[in-house]
Amino acid sequence: MAPTITFLPGGTWNSDTEAVEFWAEVNGRRVRCRVFWEALDDLDHSSGKNRLDLFAVHRRAVEAKVEEKILAGTFETDGSISIRKEDVM
Repeated sequence: MAPTITFLPGGTWNSDTEAVEFWAEVNGRRVRCRVFWEALDDLDHSSGKNRLDLFAVHRRAVEAKVEEKILAGTFETDGSISIRKEDVM
């Protein structure tokens, strides 16, 4: 049976990792998700856009990639999901 995946609203920019971080719930368990700046930039080369605004514009595409990784079981060692440049190419 496929897991129930829900994405929680919001997102924050983490300058240490250079990624937007947000949360998903997978069968009621919270999973930290992140999309790295290079991946967002590959989705949209618009200069001058705020990183969180860019994430908001492409959130559905990012969430679809996160869902693919969850279904494939492609979690990071800490249990999170990361979307990198190579994931959106």
